[in-house]
Amino acid sequence: MEEKMIVVNRTKSNSSSLMVWQVAITGETFVKYCKSPLKALRLAFLLKKSKGVNIAMETIASLKQEISHQKERLQQPDVESIEVQETSVTMRRFKEFKSKHPDALLLFRNGDFFTAYYQDAEDISDILGIAITKKGKRITASFPYDALDTYLPKLVRAGKRVAICETKTETAA
Repeated sequence: MEEKMIVVNRTKSNSSSLMVWQVAITGETFVKYCKSPLKALRLAFLLKKSKGVNIAMETIASLKQEISHQKERLQQPDVESIEVQETSVTMRRFKEFKSKHPDALLLFRNGDFFTAYYQDAEDISDILGIAITKKGKRITASFPYDALDTYLPKLVRAGKRVAICETKTETAA
């Protein structure tokens, strides 16, 4: 009888074209998918502890290597994308308005969404319970513009001053 082992493989998700980490135990039907190698490694160690099954050594080595590569990529952001972010009209306006109104949470209308940036995004996420998105060094939190009637009172009740920033587009005459 072959010894059971915890193995982790990188595979394409069944529900999308994203790559995920598949955690499985050989000889069992147990399969779990993780979005990151760190979560897969944590799950493997939890399984080892709870089920008494060893983790394949090559699994640990490959996950540690992938985690290390991801940390390196995060520490060396793409200079070109940061320059584009820093020069975008919205970012310039955010910095300008934030310097004039540092105590206000700024909500920018971008199409069908209101978006907050940096610390404002973190504050809004905490108060409203919405997700934060990180793109390089930029942190954002967004919600649909038609949810403003629901979310604005919650922000005000939390003692926040809110400024709503609409983007005006100039048309050629």
